[in-house]
Formats: sequence, structure tokens, C-alpha cells
Amino acid sequence: MVKRIIFLVFALALILPLVLVGCGEEAPAAPQVLRTNLAGEPSTIDPNRASWALERSVIMQCFQGLLSFNQDLSLAADVAKEIPTTANGGISADGKTYTFKLRNNVKWSDGEKVTADDFEYSIKRLLDPDLACDYASFYFDIVGAEDYFGAADKGAAQGCRRSKS
Repeated sequence: MVKRIIFLVFALALILPLVLVGCGEEAPAAPQVLRTNLAGEPSTIDPNRASWALERSVIMQCFQGLLSFNQDLSLAADVAKEIPTTANGGISADGKTYTFKLRNNVKWSDGEKVTADDFEYSIKRLLDPDLACDYASFYFDIVGAEDYFGAADKGAAQGCRRSKS
């Protein structure tokens, strides 16, 4: 009987600390770090200039776009409040105008609010031939994008503008 009690006390002394370790609500003592194998060093993490999967894998962890994909690889709103459709007024009846409404709570790492101007700047920067983005032509379906890409005077190029409404 004494052996049983000693065994029980010894077993509880070993098991109880292991069980209680997960019960605390304090932050971990050590910093939380995510490590991933990139198989190399990205040459850039500039979203407009990146062209390789290695670079894109880092960018996708650091930046958000208007839209993204969920775990089922279905289109999902990210910085946009919702996916534009004709039903919600996000796509015009003729299918030529897309309107994205942004979530109000999205901020840059410095705390500044993300605005439509930030997205306009990024698209225009992507189309700047001086930047020589590999995938600028992917955006040529935007009315005026190809003209903007080839325009010597960016102020004179039409299209690639956002509505101020």
C-alpha cells in the first residue's frame, strides 16, 4: 500500500507540471519566430518588381492586396470590403468599371491608414516603363494602362485613374 502511494505521488509530481504548463495565460518568455526555407535570398521584396516564386513567397507574407485567396483557393476580399459584383454595384453593367471599397481598419506598419491613393500609386508605378516590371503587361486590360505604360508624359496619359467619389 505504501508503495502505491509513493508511486502515485511520484507520478503526479512528474505529470502535473506537464499538464499545468499549457494553462498559463502569460506571453511566452522567448520571442515568437517563424522560420521558413526559401532555398535562396530574394533579390527584391518590392511587389512591383518581383518575378520569381522565391520573392513572391516573402511578399505574400508581408503585403496584402485588394483580393486574395482563402484556404479553398476561392477568391476572397482582403483589403477590399467585398468582392466586386454587379449585384453589389462593384462592377458596372457594361463590365468595364470595377469599384473596390476598402476596409476602414487597414493600416501600414507605421500606423497610417491605407487609402485608394496607395493602390493607384502602386498600379501606376507598376506601369512605369522606367521601373521595367516583368509583368506590367498583365495589367494592360485596364483601359489606358498600355498607353500609360508607353507614354513619355505620364500626366498626359489618359485612363489608369481612380474615381474621387
